[in-house]
Amino acid sequence: MDTAMNRDLFLEKLNALITGKQEDNCFYFSQEKYFKILSEVVSARTKCNTPLDYRRLKCFDVLKINDEEKLIVPLNPGETNARYYVTNEELFSILYETHTGIGHGGRTRMLKELQNKYKNITYGVVMLYLNLCKQCQMKHSAPKKGIVKSMISSELNSRCQVDLIDLQSNRDGEYKFIMVSRSFN
Repeated sequence: MDTAMNRDLFLEKLNALITGKQEDNCFYFSQEKYFKILSEVVSARTKCNTPLDYRRLKCFDVLKINDEEKLIVPLNPGETNARYYVTNEELFSILYETHTGIGHGGRTRMLKELQNKYKNITYGVVMLYLNLCKQCQMKHSAPKKGIVKSMISSELNSRCQVDLIDLQSNRDGEYKFIMVSRSFN
């Protein structure tokens, strides 16, 4: 899997997704927007005198890790698991690591794993990533194994049984099915 090409395609589709959203009601943060909110939260912690400051502190908090400040969801008393906000540029690597870490699990497993650690990774972004994963697309496009269907038909004084064997996964040229018919008198 060429991750550099997939990353570029992912970011291109993510930008198209973001442009369809309203700017003020958007969970996706560019680096510029992320650092702007981070600085607003830091200043709101020191002064906290306007309604906007209180709203910021209700939605965001800052956690300092190795001299680097990260935007997180405010922790409730006794809570230790921080949930981080991420930038658009970080999304691909986080989704890639999570997806490969759970063995190319589907959307439900990914969302459950991501919601424990991150706040602003949405269903739409996860689906966008999964639609670009070549290994997952190959897994879903593989034909199903042979399925046997049985039908019983009856007419006046005669009966027959018809079995239809599905060989789509193991074709013989243009033939995909075998039909077996037995009649009983």
